[in-house]
Amino acid sequence: MAAQNSDLVKQVQGWRNLSASWLQLAAHSDYPSAHQRVDTPVLAEQMEKLAAENAAQKAKLTQLNSLLQSEAKKSLQEKAK
Repeated sequence: MAAQNSDLVKQVQGWRNLSASWLQLAAHSDYPSAHQRVDTPVLAEQMEKLAAENAAQKAKLTQLNSLLQSEAKKSLQEKAK
């Protein structure tokens, strides 16, 4: 369904980009584990920014999920008629 709706494609792409960023960050061999991490102002700022982006993308994903469920229900109801 997303492939048929350019607005959905844009919203899903944001989520994919964020997920890819997290995976790239975690894949670095020099990336410290949680217990080794030294909190610095720069790291704290980056984490805050990523957390905000994550929250925004989660909200969009929730909205998309709701829209998809609504459209699926509507489609099923129309087919039943």
